[in-house]
Amino acid sequence: MNSIYRMAAIYLIASAGLAASSSLSARADDNTASEIKLLKAQLNKLERKVDREAKASREIAARDARKAGSPAAAQAANQGATQARAASPNCLPGSFCYRGLTITPGGFFALEGFNRGRSLESDVASPWNSIPFGNNKIGHTEETRLSARQSRLSLLAQGQIDPATTLSGYGEFDFLGAAQTANSNESNSYNPRIRHLYAAWDQSDWGLHVLAGQTWSLTTLSPGMVPRQEQIPLTIDAQYVPGFTWARQAQIRVVKNFGPDLAVGFSAENAQTTFSGTAPAGAGVVATSLNGCGGSSSVNPSGASNFNACNAQSTNRVPDFVGKVSYDPVIDGRKLHFEAYGLLRDFYDRTDGVAGTGGNHDVFGGGVGFGVTAEVLPKLVDVQFSGLTGSGIGRYGTSGLPDVTYNANTGALMPISETQLLAGLIVHPLPTLDVYAYAGEEIARAKFTPGSASGFGFGNPASINSGCFDELSTATCVGNTKSVAQATIGLWDTLYKGNFGMMRAGLQYSFTERTGFAGVGGTPKADDNIVMTSLRYYPF
Repeated sequence: MNSIYRMAAIYLIASAGLAASSSLSARADDNTASEIKLLKAQLNKLERKVDREAKASREIAARDARKAGSPAAAQAANQGATQARAASPNCLPGSFCYRGLTITPGGFFALEGFNRGRSLESDVASPWNSIPFGNNKIGHTEETRLSARQSRLSLLAQGQIDPATTLSGYGEFDFLGAAQTANSNESNSYNPRIRHLYAAWDQSDWGLHVLAGQTWSLTTLSPGMVPRQEQIPLTIDAQYVPGFTWARQAQIRVVKNFGPDLAVGFSAENAQTTFSGTAPAGAGVVATSLNGCGGSSSVNPSGASNFNACNAQSTNRVPDFVGKVSYDPVIDGRKLHFEAYGLLRDFYDRTDGVAGTGGNHDVFGGGVGFGVTAEVLPKLVDVQFSGLTGSGIGRYGTSGLPDVTYNANTGALMPISETQLLAGLIVHPLPTLDVYAYAGEEIARAKFTPGSASGFGFGNPASINSGCFDELSTATCVGNTKSVAQATIGLWDTLYKGNFGMMRAGLQYSFTERTGFAGVGGTPKADDNIVMTSLRYYPF
């Protein structure tokens, strides 16, 4: 603080000199004016320096107070932070400013624990369509693991160009990527694993919002279509709940507001196709590429770069298109949300020409979806309900059912029909406690060429299922999945929330049943009971 006193003394001396200058003769007026101007400039410079040193002192005091950890120290730290925000009014609590940008860190550090009654040989994200039938030895074993890989880091940068124009960028990352499983099917999980990475332009006076990058698909339940406001199930399981419609993928999105409650959005999103069944021999089908890691009648090893060498990439040539309408009224103090959307997809392949049908083929699919959220009792009970039905929509469902199968005669792609439904209930019995329950199901319908042999199409009744039931069986088990259903219940308890962040604990139980299509030998079924726990620290 001595430097501040010195600056004050200089200020007084300069003021005295300024007063004395006023007694000079009229002949020195011009010189006096110049001197006054110079002294004022020096004084402004000194005042800015005093402010910088005072701010630095407050920051040092706040840092020392945080280290001390006492209530008085915490109060001093808060006071210092408040003064710092007053000096930079655009900085929000929990953020810092750099060159006019407001930067907000986020994320959490987590330890998850889980036990599965039937092993899925998986981390914290459960592959619901892979619950093993009775013939699989691994399905007769349990699985218990601990994992920190769902820990998450994020950063939001916002620039307020003027009162109506905001530019922003958001990145969010976790550690659940694995090179051999990296793909574009649903979460576009590559290493390092990007959850979200996008730029946005918001023009409030026009009601216009543009987003470019990777984030939740527009098919995801999202009040107002506002980024980072999506209604994601509260589950510990990173694969959420069967029946939940979603994807995280690269896209360009435009949303237009018509008043405070109504919004219309459109997006073009990265396309990828998932397959089931066998392409007929001699059809020469090209629908995927394995980039040189193997081959089959439906694979063209192309040696392309920047994808995992052992994973298939489909030959889509047109993005997936989503158009959505969102209505968000407030009725009797209760927030409501209604949405409806359409999904258009194009499936693309090439065949050598069986029965005169050779060449490139485009087959269209898609569906219609809806979503509802409601505050039944504000701050106490919330409900949600959503669904999607159509053909070729499998990869947008949590269970990961296939989009298409092959025509047994020509090899052309045939979209598979499916319906996805999810209901959720969230109760807040205490300000620090959230209790949730979800029930969801994904149901596929058979798609096959009439009269085709076992192994062709999807849900073909000629398929051999006789080997799906006995662990010692050597018979065939085609076992196409007809439905995946789940009931889940869980809770999140806030153990601490204050100046040093937040600590939360979670507990969850789910029962999941996978049912196959009937075939020769019967209808296979399998289920799994899963218990999960979580401890998460949110420092920001």
